[in-house]
Amino acid sequence: MAMQAYIEAQDSGNGAWFQYPIDRREVSERLGIRKKPDAYTITSCELPFDIPPNTDIQDFNRLCQLLDSEVSASIYPDVRGMIQAWFPDLDDFVSHVQSGEVVIFDDCYSMEDLAKHLIEQGMLGDIPEDALPYMDSNAYAEALKRDGMFYVGTEGVYRYNPTGEE
Repeated sequence: MAMQAYIEAQDSGNGAWFQYPIDRREVSERLGIRKKPDAYTITSCELPFDIPPNTDIQDFNRLCQLLDSEVSASIYPDVRGMIQAWFPDLDDFVSHVQSGEVVIFDDCYSMEDLAKHLIEQGMLGDIPEDALPYMDSNAYAEALKRDGMFYVGTEGVYRYNPTGEE
């Protein structure tokens, strides 16, 4: 996913798309901003996260750099949803990813897949092999959903575990 922003000059209304990293001089030149170099507004973005209104180019670049350097691009499609579910902003999300508190089960695409995976991996303790077919993975999936610490994305199921415990 290309991280980019549509920027408009406040005085003329001229606008254009700019890809991360954005150079303020290039914005001024392309939009004809001469008097005040900060006389622009980011009016639209294509990002895997939301940005606050009135974000400036420097902060836009910082946020994109943070995501680009600390989070695998493979999960970009799910970043916005996880932030909306668990965190106030991208900075907080990244700090929890860095600390290992956000875990991806990238071979699971539903809570039922996750429940089966956890049962098969012995996460419920020692269950005799011949009893596994009788485990109710759908009921377990429902219990996991009620926990509220899982997010089902397009790239897998994610668990937010603020305590870091298994």
